[in-house]
Amino acid sequence: MLETDGVDKFNCYLNEVEFTHHFVYPLLREILDVCEVEFRLSEHHLQCAAANTDDDERTQSGPKIDIVILHKAHQFAVSICQVSGPNFKTNKNHFLGDRNKLAKNMRAMLNYIENTSPTPNATAFKKNQAV
Repeated sequence: MLETDGVDKFNCYLNEVEFTHHFVYPLLREILDVCEVEFRLSEHHLQCAAANTDDDERTQSGPKIDIVILHKAHQFAVSICQVSGPNFKTNKNHFLGDRNKLAKNMRAMLNYIENTSPTPNATAFKKNQAV
């Protein structure tokens, strides 16, 4: 995986999409192989966050997530992953924006799960649902 086509991908310069497809996605797929999840790659909008926006916000590009992990049976997001640029970049200001974007989207995910669950709190939901 790290050395294919004669290129050492671990030590070369990769953009966010290449890093996601070469490293993060295969690793997550291998780890979560036994779980009932599916992946949406390459800058997908989080559907539960889009439901909370109005028409003006929805027409803009808005925050997109690099990897959205969905529960297969229920088709709602259970996890998100954001790759924050190459490691050789000296200006790290974009990390703060990505961190805030993840926090807002995780809050939207939690609210969606709580609203669609027959039990109103996340602790009871975790006890009732097994992935």
